[in-house]
Amino acid sequence: MLRQRLLKMACSLLLLLAGSAIYVLFRHDIIFVEMLPFSVPRIETDSSCRLTQFAIYSLPDALWYAALLMFMSAFADGRCLNRHILRFAIVLPFGLEAGQYLHIIGGTFDIIDILSYLITLTICKWKLNLNA
Repeated sequence: MLRQRLLKMACSLLLLLAGSAIYVLFRHDIIFVEMLPFSVPRIETDSSCRLTQFAIYSLPDALWYAALLMFMSAFADGRCLNRHILRFAIVLPFGLEAGQYLHIIGGTFDIIDILSYLITLTICKWKLNLNA
């Protein structure tokens, strides 16, 4: 049980780092990148390609969401509080996108992000047996 938790936590850290690496390398306009104590040369890409747009703008969010779900699944043991926290983690990105759509929070609403979250959630529910 402990080994499985540690493995999920390590995998979630790798997913988080992968999503962060995309931001650092390609998205210098993001506040979290501007706050880094070091500078990274910007990698220029062809932004007209839809696959490139997906990889730069939606994939990092999907990776972060997968990291969150995997991390939370390491601690979801069926107790009531854990189930509520897992439910919150499941709906969090959809709520953030809704807030962006309604201009309640900063950011740009993107339907591709919603689709990425749905795909990520489907894969994680299937592979991690999430029962919230």
